[in-house]
Amino acid sequence: IYPVAVAIIRGNEDQAGWTFFLENLSAACPLLSVPHHLDRVRYKYFTFVSDRDKGLKEALAHVFPENHATFCAVHIQRNVLAKFGPKAALNVCDIAKTSSTRLEDQWLAKLSRKAREYLERIPSESWRSTEWIRNDALPPRYGITSTNNSESLNSMVLEARGDVCWLDSLDWILDKMSTRISNLRTN
Repeated sequence: IYPVAVAIIRGNEDQAGWTFFLENLSAACPLLSVPHHLDRVRYKYFTFVSDRDKGLKEALAHVFPENHATFCAVHIQRNVLAKFGPKAALNVCDIAKTSSTRLEDQWLAKLSRKAREYLERIPSESWRSTEWIRNDALPPRYGITSTNNSESLNSMVLEARGDVCWLDSLDWILDKMSTRISNLRTN
């Protein structure tokens, strides 16, 4: 896992911070805004997978309105676990991954009314694989239903995210990435 971009912002993650990051990402990587080569396809090539948190959804819609944004099934599962308990959270990732509407319906039917209502308020085209069968206007997702790659990167750079100077954080991240790249060449 290698980051394409890093931003250090004042305060916590919010819509303004995410907008700043995404606008700079868009300027640095114009490929992210290239229209699909087929006129009949309304989406662009990239799909963003996020945790639905702190203004990211709104920032993505503002900066990349034609790229598709999906939600991480693991984060949805954790929210269901916190709100409704382990039994309700058991099949959330299965619901996100399956392309079988029959299985999706079976797993949803096992949930309490409140847990099911919570999941049904989340737009299905943003997290359920069955929607990719129903709607051929959605971009390819290649079975990616979580932000696990990003979470792995976050774990790797955890030391750099502590209460340290921004310059030390950036130096730590660059050193870590340089070391990983160097190790690839020697192995």
